[in-house]
Amino acid sequence: MQVYSEIDKIKNECSDLLNNHSYNYSEDYSYGGKGLSLRANHSYIFVPVGENNKTGVFGITVIFFNENGIHTIESSSRPEIWFGWNVISGRDEIIRPWNFRDTLSLKARGNFTTGLALDGEIHQYNWKSEEEDSKTAKREEWNGNYIGYPLAEIKNSEHIESIINKIGIINSASN
Repeated sequence: MQVYSEIDKIKNECSDLLNNHSYNYSEDYSYGGKGLSLRANHSYIFVPVGENNKTGVFGITVIFFNENGIHTIESSSRPEIWFGWNVISGRDEIIRPWNFRDTLSLKARGNFTTGLALDGEIHQYNWKSEEEDSKTAKREEWNGNYIGYPLAEIKNSEHIESIINKIGIINSASN
């Protein structure tokens, strides 16, 4: 349970930092069995206040172990945390935590412009649906930045703030 309380603390610190820039915590999701065991992964999303055609979403995904196409980047057994921010266009459905998590799936990794690494560097994500929505004639598109770390390396709110600033959400959300 201590692991979940640490992750919840990271979520709360992100929420405090993002609230100042018109982003609010939306929801979280854990993937795994229904027992009281550790889940394979856990995701949180934060969305901008208000609605517009191009919506930004900030997300956090923690990957504890490989399951259902969501795998750690490194082969070690240590948990990983990924922070990401995407501008999303052409989407009419509500963005859910599993939508953000799935950008890190084995299937979606080809949408990153560089190979993913737990290096504290920006990894750009670009995806566009192959077909137009039959109702709206729009093609959904996600473009964003991700940064990954071993979970144990996230020590304090100053580190989290530097990650958010590096991703670029502060400047983009403030416009």
